[in-house]
Amino acid sequence: MNRGPQDNKVKDFKKSIKQILKYCRPFLLISIIAIICSLISSIFSIIGPDKVKEITNIIAEGLITGIDLEKVKTLSIILMIIYITSAVLNYVEHYIMAIVINKLSRSIRKDISKKINKMPLKFFDKTSSGDILSRVTNDVDTLSQSLNQSISELISAITLLIGSTIMMFVTNDIMAITAIISSIIGFILMFTIVLKSQKYFEKVQKELGNLNGHIEEVYSGHNVIVSYNGKEEVTKKFDEINDKLYSNVRKSQFLSGLIHPIMGFIGNFGYVSVCIMGAILTMKGNISFGVIVAFMMYVRLFSQPLTMIGQGISSLQSCAAAGERVFEFLDALQQNNTKSWFDENKSWYLEVKNYFDGFVSELIERIEDFDDSIFGLNVSDCTYRIYRDIRFSKNKTPYKTHFCAYICPKGKKSGFGGYYFHIEAEGGNYIGANLLGTGVVCMPNPIIQSIREDVYSLYKEFEDIVTHSGDFHLDMSSKMKIGPKNFPKDCQAREYLKLRDFLLSKNIDRDFVLADNLAERLAKEFEKTKCFNDFINRAIAAGKE
Repeated sequence: MNRGPQDNKVKDFKKSIKQILKYCRPFLLISIIAIICSLISSIFSIIGPDKVKEITNIIAEGLITGIDLEKVKTLSIILMIIYITSAVLNYVEHYIMAIVINKLSRSIRKDISKKINKMPLKFFDKTSSGDILSRVTNDVDTLSQSLNQSISELISAITLLIGSTIMMFVTNDIMAITAIISSIIGFILMFTIVLKSQKYFEKVQKELGNLNGHIEEVYSGHNVIVSYNGKEEVTKKFDEINDKLYSNVRKSQFLSGLIHPIMGFIGNFGYVSVCIMGAILTMKGNISFGVIVAFMMYVRLFSQPLTMIGQGISSLQSCAAAGERVFEFLDALQQNNTKSWFDENKSWYLEVKNYFDGFVSELIERIEDFDDSIFGLNVSDCTYRIYRDIRFSKNKTPYKTHFCAYICPKGKKSGFGGYYFHIEAEGGNYIGANLLGTGVVCMPNPIIQSIREDVYSLYKEFEDIVTHSGDFHLDMSSKMKIGPKNFPKDCQAREYLKLRDFLLSKNIDRDFVLADNLAERLAKEFEKTKCFNDFINRAIAAGKE
């Protein structure tokens, strides 16, 4: 399957867990044991600084009166037991998870093997052998590594963040507020860098589209270029675009690369702030020297989970920039819908098309998770040309000002109901809105009759499905004034039987489209309407017989 342009965007953790939940069930008990080990290990790590504080206070007080070595020895043994137990539990957790994840990978590979053996030849005609091998090897390995790291890291991060915050306030509230405020200041600096680098990510997307468009034109017109001695000209243009791309990539990656060092700076800044405030409070006699030592360790524990947050921010920026470019192109095309403008901006179109195709590929995969009737679809089976057929239209503008995808069994031309995603330029007049839809429109009469017969005979089921489809509503715009004659006039389903299109729809705004994890959120919305789509397709299949 054409999976579109791939990036390093981090998948949502909850979605990843949901996708493999059925595979985790056999290992649920042992996984809980591993999580408990990770939790206790983190708690021991939090308790450690408190014991270090006690040891430090005994030594500081004993510098004048004499150090109580027995007490220091006892606390040191306790501290050693705490850290050894924490390390052992951490080792046990990693050992258990390594076994679980490897068994999980084996189970997934077995299911993939079984699924491949049942796939029709059409799937293998459209899917490269390399892509299939990549799914069985690379993709499963990546999933395994991510799970092995993320589960333990997430539990540890949450425990350390909450635990260290509580222990800081229990130890000394003034010092705790100092540490937290210093971290907030650091975060403000980090988000300033993020906002500064965003414009360069947008320029990267633009120049990347220009470069792809130029390469595509050069390869398609290679014979013409050679015939007219245009090699130097196209090479010069390539170098210009490549230099611009290099400059913007360098700036965006430099600024984005500052995020991780800044997160380290946040920890060091909190460390210094605690030392200064601790010194002041110690001189006033409000706290002991041991409290300062403990807080130095707590600040480190507090900043660790915050650092994990910063690592995922930069990966979202290029995705957001690409989404905005799609809408910018549609809006510009709406204002300049001419062949000359489109030819001048062909590289821009190719850029946003590549991005949209990659998104559709991900959406297909996510819909496959709950509806296997669409398994094996290619992106081209679900998307449409941007060129309009203007032969019989009063509107002679040559290009569509929307992008859409229709994901249904056997592809968009099959006549079956499916899941429709539509985004449109501001002021567009095709639909006039960004839209989600499930169902089917523009059917031949025999198919309409078959659906109506099922609606009539299974009225209660149909009405219940429509009622429980989330915030989707049944589109009544295709309703005829007079119902079909071959059904009783007083039947309960009369209003439904007047429909020529059977479509559940929901309008969405641009903020919804541009937010993170769009494919995941759309799949969740479409899953609410699966029962409706199954009902319609059952009737369509009967009508085709």
